[in-house]
Parts: sequence; structure tokens; C-alpha cells
Amino acid sequence: MGGSEGLGAIFKIDTTGKETILFSFVGPPEGGDGAFSYAGVIRDSEGDLYGVTSRGGTFGAGAVYELDAADKETLLYSFTGGSDGSDPDSVLLLDSLGNLYGTTADGSTRSAEVRAAV
Repeated sequence: MGGSEGLGAIFKIDTTGKETILFSFVGPPEGGDGAFSYAGVIRDSEGDLYGVTSRGGTFGAGAVYELDAADKETLLYSFTGGSDGSDPDSVLLLDSLGNLYGTTADGSTRSAEVRAAV
């Protein structure tokens, strides 16, 4: 929550305790980005931040984003809610090759079968 549109924000708190909003999610279709970033972010060696949003993206099923050192956000992946899942809810892991790893909490036919069986 929060940010200029109430859909979440990426923030920084400096050593004096001052908060700065680096980016506010506007969600689709206006900005075509994510919404509701519940997990944390990770940073690469160049200072770029990576994270997930549980909603938003092209299909409304969540997204993976990058915020570069100049605070420019780029949508890297939009979940469809199908076999790729939806509602990504984990902090990402970045390997030495630059690949990102994470998990989704929902989506796909199999997760619907599991929910129905419970």
C-alpha cells in the first residue's frame, strides 16, 4: 500500500532516518507496472533493485521489476496466472549469472486442484 496511487512504493531510509520514496507503483493500465509489493528487494553489484509485486503487470497476476540506480522502473516479467503462476510473494534470489529466482503463491491448474482438495 502507499505511494502516490496507493498501490505500493519502493523507499529508502537513510542513516539519519529520513525516508525517500524512490518509486510509486501505478499499476495497469496507466503505468503498466506492478501493484502491491509485499516482499522485499534485492540489490545487484551495480545498485539496481529487483523485486516482485503480487498484482499488476500486463495480466494483473503479478510482476517482476527492476529499479535502476537512476530510479527508473522496468517491468521484467508479467505473470499470466496460468502455468507460470500468479501472486509472486518471495524475495528474489540473484545468482552469479544474473538469473532471478522466486516463488508464486497461486495460479496454474495444479494449484487450483490443490486448493479444491483441501
